[in-house]
Amino acid sequence: MTNSYNIILTKATLLPFELELLFPQNVSMYLDNLTSLGILYYDESKYKNDPKAYEKLLEKYQYEESHNSLKLVLEGFNNLEIIKSFYELTDYGKSFIQSCVTS
Repeated sequence: MTNSYNIILTKATLLPFELELLFPQNVSMYLDNLTSLGILYYDESKYKNDPKAYEKLLEKYQYEESHNSLKLVLEGFNNLEIIKSFYELTDYGKSFIQSCVTS
């Protein structure tokens, strides 16, 4: 077995499940744009310490079912790594939202 890996899902979010987006398939692009504008901040090395913070996300993306299915399909597959992180609203983002809400 080689030391290779496959990325199954990146930057998963609950936004498509909690908001009525016209194009939910573009949520990753929306978040990238808000990050590039300085409204959001994303750092893959930061994550929430509370294990319950990610339970709903893992449930919505059917983590357990996917993990078990991959074990059956991929020979030698026995490890699935979850890299936890989150988006933060920047001070600029808070000001931007405030100006939109009060206008």
